[in-house]
Amino acid sequence: VVSQRGDVMFFAPDNGNLVGRGMTFGGLGSNPVASSDTVYLASRDQSVWAFATTGATRWRYRTPAVLTSQPFLHANALYVNIPGDGLTSLNARTGEVIWKSKDIKGDVIAARGKNILAFDGTTLTVLDIARGRVLSQFGTPGITRFIADKPADGNLYAITTGNQVVKYIPQ
Repeated sequence: VVSQRGDVMFFAPDNGNLVGRGMTFGGLGSNPVASSDTVYLASRDQSVWAFATTGATRWRYRTPAVLTSQPFLHANALYVNIPGDGLTSLNARTGEVIWKSKDIKGDVIAARGKNILAFDGTTLTVLDIARGRVLSQFGTPGITRFIADKPADGNLYAITTGNQVVKYIPQ
């Protein structure tokens, strides 16, 4: 559980007992993401946090601005859109920067093979996971949102301004 004050609490699923507690210095502007043993938060306190399920801080990455973008976890990397830095790939274990793609302002919405897909509200961008290099970009007029049914190699659904849903199946 993460509160808007920055409280981070972990409870045992079998009995509801508190098993760990941590804290950030501000609330969240997006949803947390988690692996089997770590919860990742993009906080309004200008930091990306990683907490162990015991509540211990694994790492903290300080940023130049308040964070409101949705982080995305895939293949030991955490992707976060950081104002001023652009789309940033962090090592999920250490918090060290893998790469920054300053020109990309969108959030990662899915992974496909060795690529990730980012959407900024008007453009869908395909980036190389290893280097953050832009492989291709597509204008998406009339599309307000993309939703993936699985984080990696799943179907992609586009929501249009006319409230239609379009399904894209990976080839």
